[in-house]
Amino acid sequence: MKKLSFMLLASIVLLSGCSQTQVKKVDDTNYVLTHPYNDTPGDLSSHALSSKADDLCPSGYYVTSKNAAKTAEFGYSDEQCASGKNCDYMLEWQIQCVDKPKDKFSIFGKH
Repeated sequence: MKKLSFMLLASIVLLSGCSQTQVKKVDDTNYVLTHPYNDTPGDLSSHALSSKADDLCPSGYYVTSKNAAKTAEFGYSDEQCASGKNCDYMLEWQIQCVDKPKDKFSIFGKH
């Protein structure tokens, strides 16, 4: 029963995370996607934004820019963020829909 409860909770958290992604249509092929995070910025990759980009551009897309923004200093370590410090920021991707084959999936990363 605990395992089922955990799986349901994890599903709810994942689904609620996706609903925080905002989409702004620039024109027929260009979009600005934003998603809030509470962590250190890292490499600006995002499963939530990648998933939304796949939904918007089923034939493929290029990320034309990635930015992280906030009104104060960025969190600089996982320890700082885990201790409750203010590590929230907004991640923004600008994408362009194009005809591009999907990257092959591998458990070891993209090819």
